[in-house]
Amino acid sequence: MTQRRPLRVAFLTGSLEMGGAERQMLALAQRLPRDRFQPEFVLLTGAGSAAQVARDAGIRVRILGFPRGRRVRNGIGRMTKALRFPRSEEHTSELQSRQYLVC
Repeated sequence: MTQRRPLRVAFLTGSLEMGGAERQMLALAQRLPRDRFQPEFVLLTGAGSAAQVARDAGIRVRILGFPRGRRVRNGIGRMTKALRFPRSEEHTSELQSRQYLVC
């Protein structure tokens, strides 16, 4: 039986300023079994106060740097690019390389 890669789980939010939703996302990401899931945060505007807590827990944090309080154009393309695997990583198929569960 072949061993499967952990499913990448992207938690998409504006920032990790500690509100109720962010607190719950961070708690869930910290408790996901790492042999089955690879959590990461994709932050639209900035890091926030809990970004370092996530990093300290071994969770990747990516900041897209969208301006606050303005409509963002082409945001989907930028987000899609952020969710791709690095080209240097080997993949069994193109489809597997793009698998994500976005929360």
